[in-house]
Amino acid sequence: MAKKGKPAPVPKVAKVQVTGRLDSLTDLLKLRLFEYSPQPVDELVTAAQKKLLSGQSTAKIQKNVNRCLSRNPCFRHEGKGLWCLRLDGLKENDPAHRLLQSKGEALRLDEINGHLRDMGQPEVQGEQKLVHDGRFVRLKDGRWGLIHWSYVEPSEETKRAPEVEEPIYPLANPPKEPEEQKQKDLWDKLLPLPSYEGGKFTPFAAELVSVSEEVAAGAEVATLTLVEGGRSSRTASSNREASGSQEDNEEVLALRQEVEELRRENRNLLADLEKLHQRKEELRQELTHVEEQLVSLRVERDALKKRVSHLETRLMQLQGALNKAVADAQAEQAKLKQQLREQEYRLQTTLIANEDLERAVAELQREKQELKKQLSLWPVRLALRLCSLLGLNYSRQRVNLRPLNR
Repeated sequence: MAKKGKPAPVPKVAKVQVTGRLDSLTDLLKLRLFEYSPQPVDELVTAAQKKLLSGQSTAKIQKNVNRCLSRNPCFRHEGKGLWCLRLDGLKENDPAHRLLQSKGEALRLDEINGHLRDMGQPEVQGEQKLVHDGRFVRLKDGRWGLIHWSYVEPSEETKRAPEVEEPIYPLANPPKEPEEQKQKDLWDKLLPLPSYEGGKFTPFAAELVSVSEEVAAGAEVATLTLVEGGRSSRTASSNREASGSQEDNEEVLALRQEVEELRRENRNLLADLEKLHQRKEELRQELTHVEEQLVSLRVERDALKKRVSHLETRLMQLQGALNKAVADAQAEQAKLKQQLREQEYRLQTTLIANEDLERAVAELQREKQELKKQLSLWPVRLALRLCSLLGLNYSRQRVNLRPLNR
């Protein structure tokens, strides 16, 4: 037996994050149906009222949603009030789709056409082609992106932006800040948020370790500064009080031991922090892989839905042909039955006529027998014999008589 081929690997889809607002209700419906498909009109109206058209009435929003769904060919009606998004797209938009996929960023239409001209590919003939393609989404600033990308509102991106580093002030005159702000800055330095550029998370393992080491070094310097300051102050006072020098030395040794313990604890914390960072990176990679699989499964699901719709159409065609063939066969059967009845009627009529004919033939036979009995030839022979005796001799040709057989 032939071995079964290995299944083809699932293609990886780049998860790109783009900052911007959706341009219109059509783009919102595209994104909503891509994430949750199929969807009834009521849920689409609720999503549109919540995210885009909060100031309009529900009836007006429903009217606009129905108009967008019915007029745009990228939406497909699944029956029972459910709608889904077509991801097969227009064939002439495939070069633009490959270009955006390779660039990993949203571009304007003139930029897309410029890149396509440089590559020798056919240009996109107007934005209407992209509007009617379920794979493209338009932003407020005129840029075009792909449906499977992640779109972030500008306000949310501003909240996620890294804070500007503040200048380092001398220890003599530090700025006064609230205690909560200091703790927040400390955690921001220890656990900085990764930046998202070009569709990829910027790794920050080295940056995290360097910042942590910098914080640790700063803490160590501050501790040593305090120790040295305390030692210098105690040294100055030792000139005045010689009797307390031994106690100061013991206190310095105790402080140095405390610093060593703090260093060891800091190194342990750094090791734990690096483990947490590695675990975080592993979870992020798993999440990215799951998202890629989800997008691939959605594409496969839409392809299977399209295949099912084609099979249903073919089944309906075959059912219609079968119904027509059955109707034709029934009509032909009825026609043959009618012809059979006509033949039976003719046969019965023929049999009746045959019986009548047989009876007529029998009657004629009886009449013939009666006529033969009535027309016996012995009187004629007797007369001819008498004539011959009397000398009357007539020839048969003259009399025109023929011999009769009995």
